[in-house]
Amino acid sequence: MEKLVRFVLTVEPNFWDDTKNANEVLDKIKNMLGDFEYFYDLDIIPGYFHGTGDVFASVLTSCIMKNKTLEESTKIAVDMTVESIKKT
Repeated sequence: MEKLVRFVLTVEPNFWDDTKNANEVLDKIKNMLGDFEYFYDLDIIPGYFHGTGDVFASVLTSCIMKNKTLEESTKIAVDMTVESIKKT
């Protein structure tokens, strides 16, 4: 029986110093990990926002614990994190 591995990968834009756009980031990740399903994209908000990873992880975990799918949980976590940044 084949096991399905599902994960959420977030990328901090400055980690990819030589990357000019999101497609190049995805190509680099695919080269490292192999092919994968990519289902969420958003514009980069310039700046440094400490604690956003904690917000994202907390919301994602809470949603999964409430039996939401990984896709639903990720969307909610991203949306809440982005809104938190916008209000900062």
